[in-house]
Amino acid sequence: MFTLDEKEVDEKKLSDKGKISLSQIQRIHFKRQELQVDLANLAILEEHYTGVLREEAKKIKEEKKEDTKEK
Repeated sequence: MFTLDEKEVDEKKLSDKGKISLSQIQRIHFKRQELQVDLANLAILEEHYTGVLREEAKKIKEEKKEDTKEK
């Protein structure tokens, strides 16, 4: 059983076309969940690498200051 438009439907009574449509919708929902998890993980990775890049840029800036002081 599944709910469609707030009504219970027995998937066993669906035609082959209906069963294929139900299967496709289930796959789409699963894929959407996977993509949401992937997006969340990508946001975490992006923040991490942005932090690494900030640290590297900070080092370059500090090195420039030291080079300027030495001259």
